[in-house]
Amino acid sequence: FMIKIGAYDAKRKFSSLLHKVEKGEAFIITNRGREVARILPMPEKRKRPIRQVIEEILAIETETDCSQLSTEELRQEGRR
Repeated sequence: FMIKIGAYDAKRKFSSLLHKVEKGEAFIITNRGREVARILPMPEKRKRPIRQVIEEILAIETETDCSQLSTEELRQEGRR
């Protein structure tokens, strides 16, 4: 659920909005009642280093013979 706030109020309370967004809240900005923008928190930072993810992918590649798998089987294999 996002709170709607008019553009004028958003401008006046911008600093306060940013503090709330930092805490996880999200807002829809309206202009004359029409939704025109969203202010959302930034996504969380990566939980694993890129190097680790690459090493995991390479390990899967060497453990799995994908040459005989269908496209759907490949998708399922990638979701593990």
